[in-house]
Amino acid sequence: MMVAGLRFSLIVYITAAFYLHFVAGNCKRTIFIDDDESPDDCTQKGSSFTCGSLHAAFGVVKDGDCISLTNTTTLQSPIQKDNIKNVTIFSRTENTNVFCSNQSGLIFSKSSHVIFENITFNDCGMISSIDWNQGLLNISSAIAFIQCDNVNIKSTHLSLSAGYGFAFVDSNVFLRESSVVKSAFVNVSHENEYYAIGGGVLITFQSSFKGSNQEINIESSLFKDNFNTAKTSLGSSMYDDLPFGRGAGVYFLSGPNTENNAFIANNVIVSGNEANIGAGIYISFAENTKNNSFSFINCQIKNNHAQTAAGGALGLTSSEIRNHIHFKNSIFSNNTAQIGGGIAFVWPDTYDDAKQIGIFMLENITVDSNQAKVGGAFHFQNVFVVLQNVKIVNTNNIDLPGKGSFYALRSELRFIGNDNIIYNNRGSAIVIDNSQMTANGSIVFRQNFGDTGGALALYEHSRLILTQNSQLLFENNTAYMEGGAIYAPTAGPPMRPWNTTELNIYECFIKFDGISYLNFQGNVTFQNNDCNDGDSDDIFISSVQPCRHFNENQTQVFSSWPNFHFPSEKSSIASNAICMWTLKRNEWYSYPGKLLNPHIVLQDDRGNNVSESMDVKIYPKGEVVIDTNNAFVTSDKDSIKLQLKQKTKDPIAFNITVKTTSNLFLEQNLTNLHFKGCPFGYTFDQHTGMCECDIMNNQNLNIAFCDSEYIFLQKNVWVNPSQTKTYTCPNEYCHNDEGRFNHYNNDWQCAQYRQQNSTLCSKCKVGFSAVSGSYDCQECPKNSKGWIGITAILFFTLLLFVLLVFALGVDIMSYNLNICIYSYEVIGSLYTSEQTIDVILSFVMSIFQVSDRNSIYPTMCLWYGMTALGKMSMGFIVPIVMLFWMAVLYVICIKFKQEIFINNTQYNLKDRCYKTMSIIVVMCFSDLLRISIQILHYIQIDGTKYVYMYADEKWFGPKHQPHAIVAAIVILFLVLFSIAQIVLLRKSNVTVFVWLRKFEDNVSEYFKFGRNWFWVFYFICRVFIYCNGILMVNHLQVQKAFMVLICFVTCLFFAKLRPYKKDFVNLIETIVLSTLAVISILSMGIRNVYSITGQTSLINFVHVLSYVPVLVIPISMIKEHCYDRRYRRRDGRKLSTPFPVRATADYNVPYQRYDED
Repeated sequence: MMVAGLRFSLIVYITAAFYLHFVAGNCKRTIFIDDDESPDDCTQKGSSFTCGSLHAAFGVVKDGDCISLTNTTTLQSPIQKDNIKNVTIFSRTENTNVFCSNQSGLIFSKSSHVIFENITFNDCGMISSIDWNQGLLNISSAIAFIQCDNVNIKSTHLSLSAGYGFAFVDSNVFLRESSVVKSAFVNVSHENEYYAIGGGVLITFQSSFKGSNQEINIESSLFKDNFNTAKTSLGSSMYDDLPFGRGAGVYFLSGPNTENNAFIANNVIVSGNEANIGAGIYISFAENTKNNSFSFINCQIKNNHAQTAAGGALGLTSSEIRNHIHFKNSIFSNNTAQIGGGIAFVWPDTYDDAKQIGIFMLENITVDSNQAKVGGAFHFQNVFVVLQNVKIVNTNNIDLPGKGSFYALRSELRFIGNDNIIYNNRGSAIVIDNSQMTANGSIVFRQNFGDTGGALALYEHSRLILTQNSQLLFENNTAYMEGGAIYAPTAGPPMRPWNTTELNIYECFIKFDGISYLNFQGNVTFQNNDCNDGDSDDIFISSVQPCRHFNENQTQVFSSWPNFHFPSEKSSIASNAICMWTLKRNEWYSYPGKLLNPHIVLQDDRGNNVSESMDVKIYPKGEVVIDTNNAFVTSDKDSIKLQLKQKTKDPIAFNITVKTTSNLFLEQNLTNLHFKGCPFGYTFDQHTGMCECDIMNNQNLNIAFCDSEYIFLQKNVWVNPSQTKTYTCPNEYCHNDEGRFNHYNNDWQCAQYRQQNSTLCSKCKVGFSAVSGSYDCQECPKNSKGWIGITAILFFTLLLFVLLVFALGVDIMSYNLNICIYSYEVIGSLYTSEQTIDVILSFVMSIFQVSDRNSIYPTMCLWYGMTALGKMSMGFIVPIVMLFWMAVLYVICIKFKQEIFINNTQYNLKDRCYKTMSIIVVMCFSDLLRISIQILHYIQIDGTKYVYMYADEKWFGPKHQPHAIVAAIVILFLVLFSIAQIVLLRKSNVTVFVWLRKFEDNVSEYFKFGRNWFWVFYFICRVFIYCNGILMVNHLQVQKAFMVLICFVTCLFFAKLRPYKKDFVNLIETIVLSTLAVISILSMGIRNVYSITGQTSLINFVHVLSYVPVLVIPISMIKEHCYDRRYRRRDGRKLSTPFPVRATADYNVPYQRYDED
């Protein structure tokens, strides 16, 4: 134990000797702090003391003593030492902690050569009174030096101090490698009032002590997250120098009559501090101070927040004699405030010569991402500032546009050096107000944004002074209103330009320093600047007159000056308007409530069309009012927007006066204006004074929705010339927008190549013709004889089709072909204009139904000038040619023997012929019926009947008569054909029309006994479907409702009768007819779904259901050839025929039908 104790004592002795020699110097006595001792006693051992507390140690300390801390200790009561010299307080280990309680701290007064090293003080803070502007002020601080000399503080850290961390009052101090973090303000009393005080470090020089030649050095230190924001009745003004709510990082005051004092900070970080004013750094020079200096070198001032002014640093001077503030090689970033986010330099009064007030020097400074309402980066007021190689970037001005990232009021700015960059700032990069800015070096303004003057805005009597060394580049700057690069409104009242330069009242905003503009050797370049709403991409000036020189006209100003470079001479420079073009009366003639866009053309003295604020007034007052604000701004299309209302429905005459609200007060008038009546779809509302969209009272007009300006109609709707009624256009005749509804435009109702003034858009433009295969009009050669070619093609193609059907040996009932054809005839009638048909479905429908809608057939010109009426009649060619070839085939089959053998399989030619006939008859019946009804269909417009598909021709007029007669004959034939089928089915002993009887017998094989008449039922349904789809086209809801009725009746009727012999066929057709009923209901509701998503989903679902009928064919084929074949083979039936075929036919006796189980 003794050896261990001796060893420990030796280590302590060596360590103490080391610190005494290298840290404490020549200490007369060393005082050790040992918590094992009594806190109030000290034990002397030779030339050293061992004390139980820090407070006890300071009780016995004398000049030349050293206090050594080994372990963490506490300070439980305040310590104040006066007139002490050569005292060292240090720790033998790195950063020994001292915890304070009971408002404890350290105060040294009138002392010298005091050293602190390697100690961390926590929660310290005590009240002390100091001289302040010839009075006393109570402050709170952790460690204070008052009127001390040669203070050396190293590696000393203060945390959570109450008030300021350090307070240096009239003292010479060297602070290095230290920090003050998280100090908070405390309330102390002053003249019976309480106020808040606190922050990182307080530094002040007062004349009552030395007043001059004092110096404070701070090096490699940190002031972070200190807080001083409480507002008090004292020190509430920016210009007060009391340390209340300001200087949370560093507070510096040079009091009255102090001179030649210096503050130097090197490699210091001031971060995250918050105060009312000067959050990071607060600097103030009182009256009658001179030659005091404040220098920050290689420092970082970042992330500080001031609630009022100067988030980064604030410099104030009240002295008429120069003091100096110098920031060098430093960074200001992410500081925020209301005024001067990065730096604010302010002199509270106005002097004629700012050079005599104070010098502020910014050298190699980067100001990045600071934010404020006024002067996001800098705010200068009544000061002289030299800026050398500064970078101002990424500044964001909030709330108050036009106050500049760099704002200077009554100040002088001098840029020197060749590396000044102002980049990507918002709210205008530099705004100077009654200030002058000298460019004695290079300045690059790049990619800055502002409302007026993206790069530079000059107000009142501000000047941009150029020297022979000036190199200015304005590149990619943007203004939203005026002056993409520079905005320079002329001070004073507006005046019109004149032709002489001898009477200029105002100076030009550009001034040359000691040289003529003709001898300017510098360079001013404008590149890619932009003014969004105006015409001044580079420069806006109220008038170019003040900048004109002798023998120089308005268009030569700036652009003809030596070494001034503009990309586009006319659009680069603009000024206020000097003339207004005469208003156009027709642009003001409209109905009440319509949003007007009258053109108001203003031109400046360079001939540019410019934009300005306008004022519109209506006389006599009261009867007609402007609904919108009567102050407008012309757009880049030289128009304004306004809405007029009238208080009564009676006709009113009124006058309009349009004036510019600024500059020259230009004026134009229009008299005796009137409103026109409400347009289509609108009615006058006495309450609002406007023509209001009235859908409820105009439900028959197919209006989807509307507002004060636009009407949107349903698809395929045409409005008659009197605008009293709407009609449904034939497919693709009318212009349709891409969306769900059509924007109504009376001048553009028809498709692209149709005459806009034609009735129901039925007529093609001159030089265009109706074509086969499409509803569009196309250009056709005048000598076109396409009808010859298409007739030849049809004869050959349809022959191949008839032969193909004959070779396949199928009839209309095979594989459920009948229900498939019938289904797509129904679906074609159900589809609305909102629904699109894909390529596959178009192919299927084009096979079963010859139509021009979504047709797969190529478009062809039949002859030049062909109308829709001629095109419809040409449609008869297809069914007629098919019937012709069918007749030829029938004659050939009769001439040949009845049976042939192919691959040992027996085939009956007549049976095949009748099977082929069943398919051809059904297809031709549908086409002949549809075309005939279309030709005979009329529409009544304004009391006159017109042919629906060609409404430029009166119904049964000279051109329509031959077509109508042919169509009537065809319909009569179809009616007789249907009656003949019914008679033959009901009267089995009729021996006439043997071919038709055999044709029916072939089909009847599929039906149960007594149900063969159901075959004619489908023909009757087709008549109802086509009549409803064509004749009810102008009553869409009735048309859709009737289609739903037909589909449901057919489905229920079929499900009840189950007419086919095979249950599988009954099941398939029941499914298909049920699908048609569902499609009919959903199609009826498509237009009533107002949700875009809902309507799209419904359309897609209907589209999917439309594939059900065509899927029936492959399902039936699989069933026939893969499933039923096995049973027929088992029963010994021929595999080539699904039903027994009669060997002979005797039509003189009743036909005994075969009824298969």
